[in-house]
Amino acid sequence: MTIKDLIKKSPIYPLASAINKSAKAVYRAPKKISNMVLPKTIVLLYHRVCDLKNDPESLAILPKRFEEQISYLKNNYTVLSLADFYNNLQKKKIAKNAILITFDDGYLDNFSYAFPILKKHHIPAVIFVADPDEEKEFWWDELARIIHDPSEYKILHAQIKSLPHDKQEKILNEIRARKNMPRAIRPDFARMGPEECETLTESGLIAIGGHTKNHAQLSALTSEEQKNEIRDNFDFIKKIEKKSPLAFAYPFGTKNDYNKDSVRIVKKHYQCAFSNFKDQVRKNTDPYQIPRFVVKNWDKEEFEKKIKSFFI
Repeated sequence: MTIKDLIKKSPIYPLASAINKSAKAVYRAPKKISNMVLPKTIVLLYHRVCDLKNDPESLAILPKRFEEQISYLKNNYTVLSLADFYNNLQKKKIAKNAILITFDDGYLDNFSYAFPILKKHHIPAVIFVADPDEEKEFWWDELARIIHDPSEYKILHAQIKSLPHDKQEKILNEIRARKNMPRAIRPDFARMGPEECETLTESGLIAIGGHTKNHAQLSALTSEEQKNEIRDNFDFIKKIEKKSPLAFAYPFGTKNDYNKDSVRIVKKHYQCAFSNFKDQVRKNTDPYQIPRFVVKNWDKEEFEKKIKSFFI
């Protein structure tokens, strides 16, 4: 019999267990109360708005469902512009039940499908854009086009993700040659170009933010490589915005995908930066590690439940 078993057989174990549970409840109570009382804002993370047959990363939301989600947010919450969100964070005056809508990557469907819906409902958003490339898809999209086996795709994705851009290209070239498949750009996987980005900014509803030149996993790069990825993309966005862009989003965005060098370099160019881990935005939120909640292809009922849970 183990010591753990002996403890459980002790006559005082039920009482001790009850006391322990009560202590945990008391410990959690202040956090629950603060969540109910203190104002908080949440940031939503979208990627794509389109109908995809092959979506291994589950990034796409059907346009019909996206409009349902936007309509629900418009009728039930305060949807902030990036400028208002940043001003609130800077002044430590967090808006209650407020939401910021963000998109990562800069797919063309953000312009073709998401923007008309946002414009129709007059809802602001920010799109974080990697440098456009009219000659190729994002590497993970091209990988999914070539590799159809989910297990093989997952293994190769993990291997390629942490490589510098030139090495990613080399591996993709080798895979294409082995599979005897030419490079191709499918309409559903195209990226926005400068013209689309400029149209968005001119609308007054959409802000464009930085997302590195090649959608790089910054933590896998040297400090100098990170500097080049962030600076070059900043210069591209600045030309589009006709002013210094306000915000940046770390590609992939988990705490393993960027490091102290990333934050240090981003601070030289941007006023705030967004990550990809779940939490609410409060007065003490680090402006260079702002949390976000990823949105999936949820119907109206599921979306409503999720949004309410994000505020708890």
